[in-house]
Amino acid sequence: MKTPLSQVLLIDDNPDDNYLHKRVIDRAGIAEKVMVVQSGKEALDYFDKILHEDGIEGWPQLVFLDINMPKMNGWELLANFEKRFGQLNAPIIITMLTSSSLEEDIERSESQKCVSSFLNKPLTREMLDQLLESHFAEGD
Repeated sequence: MKTPLSQVLLIDDNPDDNYLHKRVIDRAGIAEKVMVVQSGKEALDYFDKILHEDGIEGWPQLVFLDINMPKMNGWELLANFEKRFGQLNAPIIITMLTSSSLEEDIERSESQKCVSSFLNKPLTREMLDQLLESHFAEGD
């Protein structure tokens, strides 16, 4: 990767997971900014705010999304995201980062056009490096 990403977004209702994952990302030095939101609604509001203030250029390039969250789970968030922002074709890599290892969740993530990867928690430096190599390598 040539330069750090401008922003990574963590969407997870678990503060302990957010703390750990933010720490892994910060220690890797791959992002200028790591933002954390704790619900699907908060994530949609965040995307609206950034779109209004900076356009899609201000959006995070990498998003880690949990599946199991109250009120609006990761699948519902993706459906809302597609409805509201799908036509924008924003350059964004969405990775499901979840404790679920259900085959149906893995298959469902593979069928989502806006989801690039499916990873099991916790995020490790090795997982992060592999993800960056796959989606943000210098030749891309």
